[in-house]
Amino acid sequence: MMSLSNDTPDISVIVCTYNRAESLRDTLRALGMQETADGLSVEILVVDNGSTDATRRVVQEEAQGSRWTIRYLFEARVGKSHALNRGIREARADWLAFTDDDVLPEPSWAQALHDAGRVHPADCVGGRILPLWAQEPPAWLVGHAPLLASLSLLDWGPNPVVGSIHCAYRMYGANMAFRKQIVEAIGPFRADLGVTGLKRMRGEDTDFVVRAYHAGKRLAYEPGAVVHHKVPVERMRLSYLRRLRFYEGRSMVLRGELARAPFPRWLARQCGEHGLQALWAYGRGRFEQGVHHEMAFWEQLGELVEIVKPSHANGALCA
Repeated sequence: MMSLSNDTPDISVIVCTYNRAESLRDTLRALGMQETADGLSVEILVVDNGSTDATRRVVQEEAQGSRWTIRYLFEARVGKSHALNRGIREARADWLAFTDDDVLPEPSWAQALHDAGRVHPADCVGGRILPLWAQEPPAWLVGHAPLLASLSLLDWGPNPVVGSIHCAYRMYGANMAFRKQIVEAIGPFRADLGVTGLKRMRGEDTDFVVRAYHAGKRLAYEPGAVVHHKVPVERMRLSYLRRLRFYEGRSMVLRGELARAPFPRWLARQCGEHGLQALWAYGRGRFEQGVHHEMAFWEQLGELVEIVKPSHANGALCA
């Protein structure tokens, strides 16, 4: 691992990872090619959330030839939020940028996020997340905006958006940056959200940014900050997307977007209707219509499952 410079970096890039050593190598090489101006310096923190593959060795190898300092951290507590919060605590810069181990940031990415915080000005900035399809995607997926969002793909177009609450719901952890002092004001990422083992809970990033917005922090979408997100073949399959939408529904309840009481009979009715409409559409060869209704069914089923579970402490945080 490269030795630490005595100078405090301007940007700390945090990458949480779990058993994706070779994909992580691609990410680290892309980060190593970050181009900055005016002496802007970068450090890269890789937070290993209990990997059993060659993750540590890959980080050490990539650190040898990187122009930027790369630091390896091991976080034994399972859960992406634990890894994120460990990275925040260890980061030396005041401006923190986040991406994932299956993402390739463009060379101007870190600079664009940093500049956006100054120009807009903003406390939290997100950018475009464009797909790297492993193969030609099916038409029903490309034309289904909610499923693209579920795959953490995001493109609001070429113009910046500043200050809108809509920014909070369209800012994903694969391409996001914020001032470290925000954590002191609103607390860390929630431990009951985010991927934990086989549980594909979502929304730790959305919850964090929404809390920042309600705390009076300024949000911005910066189209010049671009990353490319790998989409492997298995993520284009309905079996994967069903599970994804189910956990998205559960996460929505945990984030407080749907009340637990009184029991929403209307939601149960809608869920059943979507299921029947999906079967009707598939039976008549209307595949895209069937996908639309089936995905709504799985999301609402997830909401119902989480609603009937015993209540958790709302807003639970991890240390």
